[in-house]
Amino acid sequence: MESAEPMKQRFLKFNKLLDGSDDVTWDVVVLTAADDKQKIAFEKQIAVKRKQLPSQSKYLVVADPPGYKIGNGGSTLVVIAKLDEMFGSNFLKLKTLIIHAGGYSQRFPNASALGKAFVTLPLGAPLYDMMQMKLVSYVDFPGKMSSDSGGIFISSSDTIEVYHDGNVEWSFSNQGITALGHPSPLDVAVTHGVFVLESETEEKEEATTTTRIKRKCRHFLHKPSVEQMRETHAFLPKSSNQQQELALTDSAFFISAPVCQLLLEYYRHAAGGAIKCELDAYGDFLQALGTDCDGSYVTSTRNVVTATESLVDTRRQVFRLLRGTPLHVIALWSPDDVIWSDFHHIGTLREFRHHLCSHDSKLRRQLQLERVANCAGVVTSYDVTCEEHDDDVTTSTAGKMATVKDAAISWKEEPAANLPCVMTSRIGADVTIGEEAIVEFSRIGASSAVGRRSVVSGCYLADGSRVPSDAFVHTIAIKWRNDDDDAAAPRYVTVIYGIDDDMKSSRIRYDGKSVVGSTPSSLWYLKLFVACETPRESYDVTCARFVAYRAGKKELRIGDDDEELLFSMHDLISRKHVDAMLTLKRDLAAEVDDERTRSLIA
Repeated sequence: MESAEPMKQRFLKFNKLLDGSDDVTWDVVVLTAADDKQKIAFEKQIAVKRKQLPSQSKYLVVADPPGYKIGNGGSTLVVIAKLDEMFGSNFLKLKTLIIHAGGYSQRFPNASALGKAFVTLPLGAPLYDMMQMKLVSYVDFPGKMSSDSGGIFISSSDTIEVYHDGNVEWSFSNQGITALGHPSPLDVAVTHGVFVLESETEEKEEATTTTRIKRKCRHFLHKPSVEQMRETHAFLPKSSNQQQELALTDSAFFISAPVCQLLLEYYRHAAGGAIKCELDAYGDFLQALGTDCDGSYVTSTRNVVTATESLVDTRRQVFRLLRGTPLHVIALWSPDDVIWSDFHHIGTLREFRHHLCSHDSKLRRQLQLERVANCAGVVTSYDVTCEEHDDDVTTSTAGKMATVKDAAISWKEEPAANLPCVMTSRIGADVTIGEEAIVEFSRIGASSAVGRRSVVSGCYLADGSRVPSDAFVHTIAIKWRNDDDDAAAPRYVTVIYGIDDDMKSSRIRYDGKSVVGSTPSSLWYLKLFVACETPRESYDVTCARFVAYRAGKKELRIGDDDEELLFSMHDLISRKHVDAMLTLKRDLAAEVDDERTRSLIA
């Protein structure tokens, strides 16, 4: 379904909370961070956004302890211990939302410096970020928790769940775990968790609607094969208009107070207050639940990034701890579409471009995302045909922009067009933007052109600049001396990669070409980029080198030499100057607001 109405109602309720409504809401909202540096970055951004967050809630950032990679399951245990430390046993009465946001988003590099939770969407002024979208999507959930006890709702910062529950009354169980379930085709289900429900006749409860929304779960399958789903009868019943098989997949879940207490006791005593392996809150917690659960997954490392020595023992302990715990599923699906839901993942550049630019993006219609949001200036033309030229920049005009007095921009919609998206940017005269390109928090000089399918983030382009097609371009402010002096003048590094470059692969390819010679473990660690004194100079230097390399006119320079110091993405994230980056965003947003206001008055 693609109706925008359910989210409209949630936005209204969220805005009432901002105005001081006494509606039930979260007592505590927690963001998890990978380390203390990321924790500080998140705290600074929450402080900036504080007036756009409900004041009724307390906001915390909890970092993973140094050492082992502990996964979102380990992070959940660390947060529970922190809540107990701060609130004592009263934390079990609090309604808490955990948004797992740690990690450095190597497949979504415009989120690497400031975090996935603060990626913005083309909606509102100022723009909504992913953290706010979680609060909007879940605005009804605190009211569905018991008034006598609290619990913790577990979610991820790079997803948006859009749903309509048919106005059926339901609640989270105050015993066990209650998960959200969404209908997904099998090619999606094999990469997610899948719920195998008890049949309605087995549950022996009177249905309150054509399909009961709150169901008991027999078995949770983590990234199963199609054959495994078939053998366990995980497919949803087919409706008359259904074109393909569907399964009920996971997204987020609620942990009741008794289970929170169990997990706390395990972490404090059995684990000794330290997790030394990667635990998955979905794979390791949910697989231990349900009437038909078994421990066969405990020894499997198929879905584990890093298998440490203690992994199997820790998994076995968690399985024994949670085995027999009830698992309920809020089945956000019915054959007649009275109940429906969509789960949207925004964790890669490809997904980001699809959701914001594609003509068939469900999320764009469900949230009514804009093509141009909170911008000043006028994009003169956009390009759908994307003819290539010697400078590898799209300049042909396939359609004209309609300009309006308040400097907002309206795209001439074409049903089959994957049009660009522009957010909080200053656009000069005679600017052309290519099909499916995204421009965010940037200044684009007059007579400039942005190539097709490129993402431009935080960049300052001089008049007449050219952004190559199929490129990711991002400017990061860094601490030049690699110290903790936030007052020191920053330097700026612009990175450019091919839009489909894999930052994590051990087979290093830059702009689609194999990199030979002495190389690090992945593109993330490859030193390619020079630091400059201004964002504009940084873009000019990096872009000139990239265009020459793409055209085969220049060899790729890797690593440091006697002439200049080069940086990798890993270096930049370690040195990032958060204050400088937030100042640039704040100043640009203020400039855009001023220009839009002057335009309205004129």
